[in-house]
Amino acid sequence: MQTRKRPLVILAIFVVVSLVSSWYFVYVPRMPGDQPNPKLVGIFNEAIDATIGKIRTPVLPPGFGDEYIPAAPTNAKQFLTGVREVVKRCKTANRGVNSHVLDITLTTGELYEDVPSLGSTSSCMPRHDTPMRITFADGHVVHVTTDGSEQDNPVAQAEKDAEYVIDGLLRWHSRRHPDLYFKPKPKPPTPAEEWSARP
Repeated sequence: MQTRKRPLVILAIFVVVSLVSSWYFVYVPRMPGDQPNPKLVGIFNEAIDATIGKIRTPVLPPGFGDEYIPAAPTNAKQFLTGVREVVKRCKTANRGVNSHVLDITLTTGELYEDVPSLGSTSSCMPRHDTPMRITFADGHVVHVTTDGSEQDNPVAQAEKDAEYVIDGLLRWHSRRHPDLYFKPKPKPPTPAEEWSARP
């Protein structure tokens, strides 16, 4: 009896190990390594200046889309002073159907996970998915660690990643606090007002 049960036990252990391994390699994303890259610090701070600069020059003319208020760039800078750390990573380990996300930690200790970045519409493929841990102080990036894989790609890719991170960070804040960035939209007329204005 003992001899008959042994193959079943071994089979059960094999199945459990296979399921756990499959779950890990599909759903658990790579996280940032502990290798500092001082050059990324400069790249991220350039991205901050460029992204805030775009707030001053709206892409669309007045009347099309949201219009920034004059204080929007100042409010963006103020928000960044409240950011402690951002982790850029893939949502899962699945390279087939995946997206880029941010884990945002504020200086208050609040943590917001799986925040989509601007690059979230594209799959998180090997040449895009260098996980990064970006540390902020006084609204600027002061430290970045990775697993070193960003150095296997052109600098332009790191510049694009930094742009995605900062843009995604500020877009997330502007969605949460649109009054700090955009002019209020005029209220549409009520049916009564429409009929009253009709000649």
